Amino acid sequence: MTTATPQRRTAAAWDGPLLALAFGLAWTALGQSTFHANDGPGFVYFLARDQLAHWLHFLYLPLLGACRDALAPLGIGAYRAAVLASTIGTALALLLVHAAARHGGMSRSRATLATCAAATCPGISFFATVVEVHGVFLAFAALTLVALAHWWRTPSLPRATLVGALSAVAVSVHASGHLLALLLAALAVARLAPTSWRRATGHGAVVLAAHAVLAMGLAAWLRPPSAGLGSQADFVASFRRSLTLADVPGTVWNEWLRAAGLVSVAWLTAARSRALRPVAAALAVALVAGLAISTLLIVDPALNSERGAYLLPLMLVAALLAARSLPRAALLVTVVTGAALSWHDIRAHDTWAVTPAARALGTIASELDAYVICIDNDEQRSLILVAPAVDTAGAFALTAQAYGAGATPAVLARVFDALYDRVVADGRILLLSERALALWESGPDPLSNAFVRDQLRARYLLTPVERDTHGAWIVARRG
Repeated sequence: MTTATPQRRTAAAWDGPLLALAFGLAWTALGQSTFHANDGPGFVYFLARDQLAHWLHFLYLPLLGACRDALAPLGIGAYRAAVLASTIGTALALLLVHAAARHGGMSRSRATLATCAAATCPGISFFATVVEVHGVFLAFAALTLVALAHWWRTPSLPRATLVGALSAVAVSVHASGHLLALLLAALAVARLAPTSWRRATGHGAVVLAAHAVLAMGLAAWLRPPSAGLGSQADFVASFRRSLTLADVPGTVWNEWLRAAGLVSVAWLTAARSRALRPVAAALAVALVAGLAISTLLIVDPALNSERGAYLLPLMLVAALLAARSLPRAALLVTVVTGAALSWHDIRAHDTWAVTPAARALGTIASELDAYVICIDNDEQRSLILVAPAVDTAGAFALTAQAYGAGATPAVLARVFDALYDRVVADGRILLLSERALALWESGPDPLSNAFVRDQLRARYLLTPVERDTHGAWIVARRG
């Protein structure tokens, strides 16, 4: 029998931090300048204004604020700080997954491969490089796995309570922590069921009870006054729709098979082991529930993909199972394939390019402390990237308000006047982007054309301002 020397034990202790650092640096290099879906721009908007209360993800914006403040001395702005928060959160998750693997009895090499398999799941790598809740949330999810690993070695009710409590804290970052609690309870049952179903169900119930009680308590404490106590449940309920079999294939492909890479099927090899079979069954139960929830929340799985966002903690467990049951060569193939898919997905998504015109508009607006009317969502997103502190409105949205209230140039003039009065009352300047004016003046909408001709130019003075051959218009009321 051989034992590890102190030198080897010291070297092994650095495995987790070094893996987290290596993948963190890789994700930093791949950090995107493109938002995923529609939440990211709002998060950066609120972060730039220090509005850190959120009705659904209670702890996410405060954590972004802490990251922004820590990085501010380096000259890093709100957008990049939000991306780096995802990177840091996911890197910490890797550190914790490695710790869970080692506490769970994995060898040094197997724990390393498990961590690499988790890191190279395309969905995990993707959310490490964009502004989204899930990268930050994953650190809290991984912390519950460390607690579970400690419970696994010596099951006790206090340790089961801690597991449930930590999953409740994760819920305060993102509501998918409720699915995490189901996974943890199922794993607790799987651990004890071979010897005592009564004890197994008792420990699983304690995990869920601790989760439920603390999650409700944290929601009551952390939620902003405008949010109801059941705001997370209300949000999910707002997506009520009938599920059909036609929705399932798209969800399974986008949210699991594609998002988890080869890990999505590699964990199934654990079913060959009698010892691992109950654990694989527990993951299968949570996976079916997670896919059902994903199908409910994603309106059209054939067109919209959340890239496995709600299933990221399940990918961590799947990677741990794969590392226990696959041959090393197969694990290496899984890791290399996952890394290639991750790189491809990130590069294919990160195609947003801020135009010189939008960059000049951001410079002008920042210098003048102006409120900007942009042409569309794309121009607004560009300004969030280059000048997140600038307030914006969309020309199309203003026109839509007019169509909803009478569809005449005079109605659009009243909408415009109300915005102008509000901006001026705040002591600021109203700026009209050159593309927004061109759309209103020469675009295909006759209402906007008539508004510019009969109302805007007659009642307001438009003064051009330019930076780097691109410009905007300062709007001032005549007389």
